[in-house]
Amino acid sequence: MTKKQILITSGVVAGLIGLGALAYYLNRKNQMAIPGQTRKPTSEKPGAKTIVKDAPPINPKKQKADPVQEKSPAQQQVTKEQVQPAPKADEFPLRLGSKGKRVERLQVWLMRNYGWTGKVSGEFDKATEEKLLKHLKSATLDEATYQKYQMDRPVYEQLNTR
Repeated sequence: MTKKQILITSGVVAGLIGLGALAYYLNRKNQMAIPGQTRKPTSEKPGAKTIVKDAPPINPKKQKADPVQEKSPAQQQVTKEQVQPAPKADEFPLRLGSKGKRVERLQVWLMRNYGWTGKVSGEFDKATEEKLLKHLKSATLDEATYQKYQMDRPVYEQLNTR
């Protein structure tokens, strides 16, 4: 194949990929229409509108909860997470919202052993929680686990878990 044929072929392939991506985007956009809202159909005559009949129309006035209405027992039940106070700095168990040197050491340990690419900030954020859940199967880190993996020691003295 000559250089000209390669350029023409790659241009045609890129154009087809672009058209496919555009068709996919437009199809997804039409499927995600809000129930009860009007939208233009893709195959009918221009200017015609169709109502999506999947669900009743959204009434903005009805969205506010009635303050007099009683809550069901399921709604009244308070979960354990709602009752727990905000974590204090560097106190076990380390969990979402914890801050301090121990959290920083945990993040370094995750980076060294599991390739964590987040920022070592010393703050237990959502990314730290997700990585901890994935590898240690827990959203919090207790003192026993912290000591087991020697996270308080310098990096070169820590146990490698792999």
